[in-house]
Amino acid sequence: GGQFFRVPCLGCAEFSAKKIELVEDFDLSLISEEVKKLGDVDLGFMCYRMNFKDHGIPKNNEWNKSNFSDDADAIFYRPHMIDGIIDVSLYRRELKC
Repeated sequence: GGQFFRVPCLGCAEFSAKKIELVEDFDLSLISEEVKKLGDVDLGFMCYRMNFKDHGIPKNNEWNKSNFSDDADAIFYRPHMIDGIIDVSLYRRELKC
């Protein structure tokens, strides 16, 4: 596995992910029948990302003693889980701020 700066998460830091894997073909048999039966589930608004106004550059331009701004805008989207799948790419054009 690769290294990461922060623990990977699913939308929010509270939902940490043990494994994130890019796959060409998703094995639909891995989704439980109980979840598939739910059909189209509106998950409400979720945070897509945070746009930090400092763009990841320390306020003091000192990388050894860095001080980053907490000033950020949250970008939200409203996903649906359809038959157990959340396709985040469907929502990029509908992002809300």
